[in-house]
Amino acid sequence: MLFRMISYLCFTAILMLINFDWTSGLNPPRDVKIVKSELQWKPPDENNVRYSIQYKLVNKSEGEWQTLFNNTGQSFKFSDGFYRAVFRVRTERGSNFSEWVYSPQVKCVNVNSCAPVVNLSMTSGIASLTIAHMDNSLEKEHGGHLEFKISSWKVENGVNSELDSRLTDSKHEIFNDLESGQHCFQVQYLLYNKPYGRPSELRCAVNPETPDEIRRRVFLCSILGTFLLLTLGVFHVQRISYANMSKFQQSKFAVI
Repeated sequence: MLFRMISYLCFTAILMLINFDWTSGLNPPRDVKIVKSELQWKPPDENNVRYSIQYKLVNKSEGEWQTLFNNTGQSFKFSDGFYRAVFRVRTERGSNFSEWVYSPQVKCVNVNSCAPVVNLSMTSGIASLTIAHMDNSLEKEHGGHLEFKISSWKVENGVNSELDSRLTDSKHEIFNDLESGQHCFQVQYLLYNKPYGRPSELRCAVNPETPDEIRRRVFLCSILGTFLLLTLGVFHVQRISYANMSKFQQSKFAVI
């Protein structure tokens, strides 16, 4: 029994040694931060060191750390594809290395790829547009300088009507007195009066006909149908008259 317990403890200790991330006493990088679209850090009180940089995309399920590079630089300018990523940096010299230092998460204020999140609901003659952010970093950083440009148009027989635009800082907009048919909406950020990021996903909905519109349509169709029937009737009468006249003239010539 004692031998089994000792064996188990030794085995557990070996596993801990295998999985333990050893550090060698090197000082880690200082002040790891994100400025705009750049990861930055300050060197430790060490000479002749290199830096290893890794990242992990938080929105991916596997969550594995990926190595970017290992060099002597003190910054890394990242692209829009690193949205929601977290970086970590450590100091290395030969086979020695420091502990990891983690960065804040990359947010919309650090990339130019974010878009407003838009939801659309349509009732009779009224469209309700609700707008949200992918994260709150733009609103927190720029406050009143952040606006939404809402573009809307009607689609009729596959053709878009003239574009209508509206600027607002509200996250809930109402469009009244819409004609029946399909209406589409798209929202773009405006930061200091200039477009920022990507346009939102296109949202479209069909505004149903009102009872008055249905009655008008039925009335117009009945008038057009009546006119068409009258036209066909007149044409048919004229055709019969012309045929009878031709027969009469032929019989007259035959008598002569």
